[in-house]
Amino acid sequence: MEDKEFQKILKKSRYRQTRKILITLICILLPFVIGSLAYMYIYNYNPLEEEKVPGVKNNQIVSTEEDLGAAVLLFDYLGQVKLNAEANKMTFYVDYYEKDKLISHSEYFSAEAEEEGMMSGKFIFGIPTNDNHLLASFMTNDGKLGAQKELENYNPHNEGIFWSSKNEIYANQNIIKNQKMYLFYLGQTNRIYSEIEENIKPENLKNVDQSFVLYLIFE
Repeated sequence: MEDKEFQKILKKSRYRQTRKILITLICILLPFVIGSLAYMYIYNYNPLEEEKVPGVKNNQIVSTEEDLGAAVLLFDYLGQVKLNAEANKMTFYVDYYEKDKLISHSEYFSAEAEEEGMMSGKFIFGIPTNDNHLLASFMTNDGKLGAQKELENYNPHNEGIFWSSKNEIYANQNIIKNQKMYLFYLGQTNRIYSEIEENIKPENLKNVDQSFVLYLIFE
């Protein structure tokens, strides 16, 4: 066999081997690339979507403690959620019960969408240490809306009275319009249930002198 023919065969062999390697690499990497792009799209890790909260799916609310830092030391109760809500309005409510009777239903504040059909940001609420004021704020890329109001009938200084609390948002949760999205329960009891809806059932509230329920409603 002449050298030229041998070189041609060798070149073809190398070409086939290189092509096989490239095809194998593409088959291995392509699903990873597609999966990564899909994950970034679904969880809003998109530089073109600056208004949305990264790491949160559309129409979901997620509990988070990031960025709270030393602030947790200044509060008896503190919570924070991130959200990307397909809604035009968000309202923050506080309900107050004495045993199983609803005494007050208070709207603390409301926020409207800056972009039609989408509300994105961080919502923070808390009761400072040894205080009876409820602080709440909703932060977006364009600004901040907040309120500070007295939490009537809550007295942290009464000796012998035990308060228990329950945060409701503990994982990714879908937002349902016109339904209560429970955030927090505070009751004068030493018995607490795993879900807020269970705590505020009439048969359970009958054993609790005072209760507060915090929640959001999206419209």
